[in-house]
Amino acid sequence: MQKIIILLFALLTGVGVNAQSVYVATSKGAVAYHKDKSCGYLRNANEVKSISVSSAKDMGRHACSACYGESAAATKKVAEKRKPATTTKKVEKEVKEMEPKKDATKKVRKEKETAEVVEKVKKTKAATAKEATKTVKEKTKAVKEAKADAKEKKTSAKVAAKDVEKKAKTAAKKADTKVKESTKKASDKAKEVKETTKTKKEAAKKTTKKKLDKAA
Repeated sequence: MQKIIILLFALLTGVGVNAQSVYVATSKGAVAYHKDKSCGYLRNANEVKSISVSSAKDMGRHACSACYGESAAATKKVAEKRKPATTTKKVEKEVKEMEPKKDATKKVRKEKETAEVVEKVKKTKAATAKEATKTVKEKTKAVKEAKADAKEKKTSAKVAAKDVEKKAKTAAKKADTKVKESTKKASDKAKEVKETTKTKKEAAKKTTKKKLDKAA
């Protein structure tokens, strides 16, 4: 009794959904139609088509148990009793009618992919340009710092050179003064010795004169 109720429910439900689109794999071994294109059973399918439920049933396909649950078992038995491929032309017609939509979808997808690639290239170029600008700024900063450092060192060298020159002049001046002082002292000493010698000579001369005067 329960099986009959499930079968009737599946048949009644099937009448209402025959106009709905479902997904089928085009491979020869495929036996079911699917509610969702993302169904796990379609994961390895080479190509997936979107057709009506009635067309899928005419092909002998039954409802996927993963997509439709318990009602799939009843529709599977009904599908097994049907003779497949009786309306192949009808299915082919539907598939053919779907081709322009598929081509349009492919075109949109391709355009989207192209736009994504262009956007990615733009971002990459922008990032590269930003990195290049950053590198140039860093190098410019390094050059400025190097110039400033060189200038500071040059200034320090000039200051040091001036300091050395000043010290040398001071030392030379001191040495010159010392030489002059020594020369003056030596000159004064020489004069003193000369005066002493002169005095001694005059004294000796006087003494000799006195002695000669006494002798006479």
